[in-house]
Order: sequence, then C-alpha cells, then structure tokens
Amino acid sequence: NVGGLAAWDNYAPCTIEDLRGAGMDYWALGHIHVPGRISDNPVAVYSGSTQGLNPTEEGPRGCFVVELDGDGAREEFIETASIRWKNVEINAADLIDFEELRAAVTEICDVARSESCGRPVVLRIDLAGRSALHADLNRPGVLSDLLTDLREEQLGAEPWFWIDRLRDRTRPHVDLEAVAREEGLRGDLVRLAARWVEDADGANAMVDELLAPVLGQLPGQRKHGLSPQQILQQACDLCVDRLSEDD
Repeated sequence: NVGGLAAWDNYAPCTIEDLRGAGMDYWALGHIHVPGRISDNPVAVYSGSTQGLNPTEEGPRGCFVVELDGDGAREEFIETASIRWKNVEINAADLIDFEELRAAVTEICDVARSESCGRPVVLRIDLAGRSALHADLNRPGVLSDLLTDLREEQLGAEPWFWIDRLRDRTRPHVDLEAVAREEGLRGDLVRLAARWVEDADGANAMVDELLAPVLGQLPGQRKHGLSPQQILQQACDLCVDRLSEDD
C-alpha cells in the first residue's frame, strides 16, 4: 500500500519516497486490485487483477507489458479478463410503465456492450428514485418475472450479458413533505419517521433492538447491508404505500 491509501488494508506500507530511494527504474506493485500508474518517477504501476473477482472489481482487468531500456520504462495495459463486472443505477422517477423500464434496461445494456470491447458482462442493476412503478415493483413475483425476461433477452445478444441482479431501491411516488403536513395517521407516521431518521444514535438502538430476535436466528452472516436510517425510511415508505392504497 503505497502512500497509505485509506480504501485498502495497510499491506507492506511504504511511500513514493521509499520507492524512489531504492534506485529502481520500475516498480511492479501487487495486492491492490485496481490497475493504474501511481508514480512517474520512478515508474510505479499496479497491474490489478487479471480477472475481476467479484462485482466490486468493475471495468477492464489485465496486466501490463513493460519495456525497459536506457530511456527508462514504458508500460502497456493488456486486458486479459474473460468477462467484466458492471454495476449501474437507473433513476426510475420518470418511468411511467414497465415498457419504459424495459427500454431503460435495454439502453443501459446497449451502452455497456459498446464499451465492453467484445467481452461478456455480468451486470447488477439498482432501480432508484420516487417512481410510479414502486408499488407494482413490490408486488410478489413482479420483479423476478421481469428479471427472467430481461436475462433471456440479454443472453441472446452478442456478446452475452448476464443480469445478475435487478434490485428495487425505488420509493413511493408521493410527496412526503405534503404528507407530513397532513392531519391523521399518514402525517403522524411520516413526522415520527423523520425524527427517528435524524436521531442517529436512537435509530441505531431502535433497529438493533427490533432486528435482534430475527438476526439471532440466522447462522453465520448476520449483516443486512442497510444503515438504520435506510431501514427506517424503507419501513416508512412501505407504510405510506399501504395507507395510500384505495382498498
């Protein structure tokens, strides 16, 4: 870890000055999986990984071919990965129906395909924003059926794409500020949730207490990947959805 990069474990820590003081013409660095040159004097390069190992390792992956002569070092990146990973977010705020949603996913895939240098891509998609589709996306089976159709469509293209995940992170298509001014249960609920979300310590304590019986029954991995504030906001959104239904 040259320079103590905060995003990585402090593995074999050193500085650019340490590398420079050793008198080498070229440093081939390892451990950190993001490819790139970090110093011109001396030339110091992370080759990254030859294949992205998981969804966090997006983009081109490969190695560097290096030439050394009396004028110094020159490196050329060569992509070796069989597939690429890619994570994208679609703002569903302006989408009015599932045909528009399918078109948005297709467009995302077409753009990614044009940038993939002919390589297949494993794609993860998050749907975000306040959307008119939120309630329908939360109905049982809707998202999984849509994912099945999109997978089949993208697997038939060249190069093939595998949509590994289509995750709904949309929120109700309602004006929560207006709801918060209402008298009655919906307004009380939104105001109460807002106070909880603003109180970080209180939110942590509440969510820990509420989830403890559930997480205590789960073996091994117990992390749910959401902050207490996100859990409370999603709970509020769900309640507003239910309280806003005609039936």
